[in-house]
Amino acid sequence: MRESAWVILAIGMKEVVVRRRFPGVSAAFLEWRSAADIERRHKRCEQRALQYFRNPWKIRAIVAVCSDVARAGFLTIHQTLKRDGLAYIRKMPYMGPVTSFHLGKNIGLQCVKPDRHLVRMAVAAGYDSVEKMCSEIADAVGDKLSVIDLVLWRYAACGEEYSSTFDEWRRAGTRDDLRLAK
Repeated sequence: MRESAWVILAIGMKEVVVRRRFPGVSAAFLEWRSAADIERRHKRCEQRALQYFRNPWKIRAIVAVCSDVARAGFLTIHQTLKRDGLAYIRKMPYMGPVTSFHLGKNIGLQCVKPDRHLVRMAVAAGYDSVEKMCSEIADAVGDKLSVIDLVLWRYAACGEEYSSTFDEWRRAGTRDDLRLAK
């Protein structure tokens, strides 16, 4: 519930804004301790959360996710996620084609989020997909896809001019050198 709430709030927002407001939203949602308690007190949770994040559609989407967890049960949702992965996530409120990757990555699925930063990096580095770029890097350095995604996203989010770095890599042939380093 916590991770889905984070992702829902993060849509179209800077991470720093969500990080600042998330403790208040978490308190409003009873620190995510019990889906059943949140469902029973959903009106109160919603009203309190709106004090910290004034987007009623997003707050209602969080309530809907918590209600789904309360009704289906964590174990059932966990099993469905293992079986259906991103397809199940896309059925959740506010989870679109890109956002579903964000939540999937945050809950441990091995996927990368093709957000604007990673798409720009992939294009600048000469890849036809974010997944291909991150997979190659993950293979070369021995880390999980989600770790590579996070490191690259963090690099971009820190305000670096990352496209010029990738342009330099492409000109220097570093991508081929990366394959040889395996």
